[in-house]
Amino acid sequence: MTTMNNSIGFPNWSQLKNYDEPYSTCNVTSAINAAQCSGFDIMGLRKSIDPDKRPADDLYEFLHSDNECLAMRDKLAKQAGLAPNYPPNELMEVLAFGLGKWLNSPKSVEIHFGYPLSLIMQHIIGGGNGVLHGHYPTQNKDINHINAVVGCSYDGTGLVNFIIDDPYGDYRKLYANHMGNDIIMPLCDIVKYIKNVDDVHNKDIILIHRG
Repeated sequence: MTTMNNSIGFPNWSQLKNYDEPYSTCNVTSAINAAQCSGFDIMGLRKSIDPDKRPADDLYEFLHSDNECLAMRDKLAKQAGLAPNYPPNELMEVLAFGLGKWLNSPKSVEIHFGYPLSLIMQHIIGGGNGVLHGHYPTQNKDINHINAVVGCSYDGTGLVNFIIDDPYGDYRKLYANHMGNDIIMPLCDIVKYIKNVDDVHNKDIILIHRG
């Protein structure tokens, strides 16, 4: 079995330490985790001079203030019957678009719905990373949650597991443990928890190419 881990040497940023909305910013935090592992200088890209603001806060505030991001949010929210002020960071399409703008590299970010696991694996092997949307059990309730895929293991049969950096903690412990660095997610859990849930071949993902 061969393992590729693109996150070696990088911190796993925790959403719980964010200045802005720590309990609902798994999205921007995972995007930052994936982007840094793809070679982007996330500290250098920050727009804020506030020392209390982390890169995830910076991306969050960008999504909530950029006119193009907000226009996309308005259009998608209307189509889906969501509230007009729905948080733009919680829409995967806006997250992908805004991340590309924030990185000053729009072509480095792609969003795919129903993307083959075999191609996700090849993307990771090539040094790229991604943002995954899942549905997980916790100690109290099931939650929609986003994390970064930063590595994988594979053998002659194909994908064996993902390596994820989870900004909230360890899904295997129902998030009672908030240490989410380099979590091994076997193929059975990828199928079970990552959207499209129970699809054994295809998953929704934001791909981030090498910067």
